[in-house]
Amino acid sequence: MKTTRKTASCHAQPTSARPRRPTSCLKSIMKTSVDAIAICEQDGRVIFSNPSFKRLFGYSSQEMNGLLIGDCLPFLTRDLREPDRKAAAAQTATGAVSERRTTETVGRTKTGGEFPVELAWSAWREVDAAFGCCVVRDLTKQRETNAS
Repeated sequence: MKTTRKTASCHAQPTSARPRRPTSCLKSIMKTSVDAIAICEQDGRVIFSNPSFKRLFGYSSQEMNGLLIGDCLPFLTRDLREPDRKAAAAQTATGAVSERRTTETVGRTKTGGEFPVELAWSAWREVDAAFGCCVVRDLTKQRETNAS
């Protein structure tokens, strides 16, 4: 007998039938979010990005396919310290979602322009792969307002 429980999707599902990719409901939320959102594989290649992410960083849908997240968020490849990587790997090895981390850093557009962002990210492991999610908010207007 299969048990059901409420998951992050829009309806109850059998626990053994959880989808590997975002459900339709989650995709809808991500597509309408004003925050930029990207999901990456363990190697940093973007497998999903919402319209806000593409607009913020200046990439088309075709250009996003296979793009490395570090091309847009250098912090995730350049500044992430080795102990943090090991801790994240240990957390995600168990299948649990790692604790969400938030920082202010720099985003980089397709043309190389840099701007201040707030970055929240977490990671998780599924049966045969690891993934990460980044939520990015442009801080340019906030910084300009604070400077006035």
